Amino acid sequence: MAEWLGTALQKLLQRFESARDLKRNIAPVQLPGQFNNTNGMITRIMHMVGLMAAALLIATCFIPWVHYNNINETFTGFHVSRFSTGNYYGRAGVVICFFTAIILIFMFIPKLWAKRTNLFLTAILFAYCIRTYIIFTSALFEGEVEKKAGIYLIIVLSFLMLASSLFPRIKER
Repeated sequence: MAEWLGTALQKLLQRFESARDLKRNIAPVQLPGQFNNTNGMITRIMHMVGLMAAALLIATCFIPWVHYNNINETFTGFHVSRFSTGNYYGRAGVVICFFTAIILIFMFIPKLWAKRTNLFLTAILFAYCIRTYIIFTSALFEGEVEKKAGIYLIIVLSFLMLASSLFPRIKER
């Protein structure tokens, strides 16, 4: 009896014009505030941006970051002198290059765990670059530290890497 009622109801529903449209593949509705990732174009672009930002971030560790007028020294990510007071900022370029190399490797692994780890590592790298900026540019007196392009680039490039890790490139099954 229930089967007979079910088939009868289906026949009644199929009489309407809209019932035929139910069998077609309908594109999902796009809500306001969402963007359409047509054919993975945004994912591919962000992947390329992340790769270029990583390569440039490694190169940025070799260009001047800051110039200290009181000791007449220019610091890079790998060339840091000890101050007469005993302060030593460390070679931040080593840590930045290490994290960037691991992130680059994980960008090419098409597994979900690698993408999640990559997001975590890029967040750590961005935080470390902000810390490096604060340490290298802080000064007691005005005009003591002259900021160069490299110190700004480590912030911008690490942020681009973080943004690109939000759009992981995962192959669909």
